[in-house]
Amino acid sequence: MSFRLTPVILNLASKCGGRVVAHVEGVSVQHLLPVEEHNIRLIIPRASPVPALRSMARDSSKVLICFDRARLIASIRASLAAGVIEADSAIEVALVAEGDALVGTASLRVHQKNER
Repeated sequence: MSFRLTPVILNLASKCGGRVVAHVEGVSVQHLLPVEEHNIRLIIPRASPVPALRSMARDSSKVLICFDRARLIASIRASLAAGVIEADSAIEVALVAEGDALVGTASLRVHQKNER
């Protein structure tokens, strides 16, 4: 399985709510559904996991999994405060299921300042 996140750049200063979407592809992707039963979550180093909100099956090999943007930003801020990740850099985000089974990792670019 593989996955990517949208948006690929997350502005921590943004006041908008919304969601972050994991686009998951692979032959066994349907085994992740429903996300509530499989404890699907995003993991940021040394921060609280971000649980999946809901999912949509695109077809038998593609699933979209939605996460709360504000909760993801809070986890990233905790990791920044702990000095584990650096501001204005790319970070590796893990998508895990039941227990700590790794589904995959994706890169997410983080911007801390409001660029106006």
